[in-house]
Amino acid sequence: GFHPLEPLAMRLQVAAASWLGPLVSGGRASDYESAWNAIAIVSAVSGGAFVTLVACLVHEVRTPPEGETRSGGVAPQADAWLTWLLVLSQGYVLVFFGYVENYALVTSGFALYLWLALRCLRGRAGLAAPGLALVLAIALHFAAIALAPSFALLAWSRMRAPAARAAAARDLALVAASIVAIVAVVRGLQPAYDPVASLRDTLRAIVAGALAGGAESLWSARHLREVVNGWLLVGPLGIACVVVALARARRTAAGAGTGAGAGAGDERRTLLVLGATALLVSFVAGDSNLGYARNWDLLAPWGFVAIACGWFALGIGASTPRSRRALAIAVAVSLFHTLPWIAINASETRALRRFETLPLGAGRTESTLGY
Repeated sequence: GFHPLEPLAMRLQVAAASWLGPLVSGGRASDYESAWNAIAIVSAVSGGAFVTLVACLVHEVRTPPEGETRSGGVAPQADAWLTWLLVLSQGYVLVFFGYVENYALVTSGFALYLWLALRCLRGRAGLAAPGLALVLAIALHFAAIALAPSFALLAWSRMRAPAARAAAARDLALVAASIVAIVAVVRGLQPAYDPVASLRDTLRAIVAGALAGGAESLWSARHLREVVNGWLLVGPLGIACVVVALARARRTAAGAGTGAGAGAGDERRTLLVLGATALLVSFVAGDSNLGYARNWDLLAPWGFVAIACGWFALGIGASTPRSRRALAIAVAVSLFHTLPWIAINASETRALRRFETLPLGAGRTESTLGY
C-alpha cells in the first residue's frame, strides 16, 4: 500500500481499490481481481483528464499571448485537430488503457504542468499555477523532479519583468509553502518515511548508476540501442521532433536570431529545455532487467513532453499547406504505430502470441508465459 518513489499516486491507487473494488466486482471477482479492475479504471479516468488537458494545451498554443496579435490570424481548426491527434497517437498513451501501475496519474500531472506553464508564459496565469502543478506531479512520482529546471527558467523569465516581479515573488512564496505542506502530508502516509531523504537518495542513485560504467557504458552500442528502442515505443516521433528542434535552435542562435519578441523567446526556451530534459532522462535511465521493453512506462510522461514540446518548438503558430501536410503524415505514422499496439493488448490471445516472439533471453519469455 505504499511506494517511497510514488507516495501520493500509490495512496490514490489504494483508495481506488478500496472504494471502487466492491462496485466493479459484481459479486464474481476475487478481492485481488477487484483491486486490479478498480486501478484499471483509474488509468482510464486519468486518460479522460489527459485528453482534455491536451485539448487545452493545443488551444493555448493556437491563441496569441495576451496583448499580442498575429498577422496571419488563428491557425485553421484542422491544424488544431491534427496537432491534438499527433500528441494523442504516440505510444505512451497505452498507460491510459487500463494500465495497473501509477504512470497514468503522473503523465496527466505532466500535462497539467505544461499547460499551466504555457499559460504563465503567455500572461494568462501566474507563476503559482505551474508551481503548484509541479509540486503535485512530484508528489505523484519523483520522476517529475526533472521538470524543476524548466520551472526555474519560467520563474526567472517572470522575475526579469519589473511589472510582474512582485506578483512572481508572492507566487514563489506560495509554491514554497505548498512544498512544506505536501512534505508534511506525504510524511503522514507511512511511519518513519522521509520524502526529502528518499528523493535525495534516489537522485544520488540515478547519478551513481549512470556513472557506474563510465562513458563507455553510456555510449555503448547496447545502451544506445535500448535508448532508441524506448523512444520508439513511447513515440515514435517525439524524440525526433526534440532533436530537430534543438538543432534548429542552435543554428538560429549561431545566425542572426529569430526576431521574435521576448515572450516568444521565453516560450521557445522553456519548450526546448523541457525537450532536452526528456532526451537526457532517457539517456541516463538504466537499462531494463526485463530484456524488453526498456522501462517504457517510466518514460511515458517524457514521451508526452517530447512530442508536445518538440512539435510546438518547431513551429509555434505556424500554419502553411506544407506544415499541414507534414502534420498529417506525422499523425498517420503515429497511428500506424500505436493503434495496432492497443488492438493487440485488447486481446489476451493476441498479446500472448506477440509475447511468444520476443527474444528476451534468460528464460524471461518462458517464465512469463508460464505465469
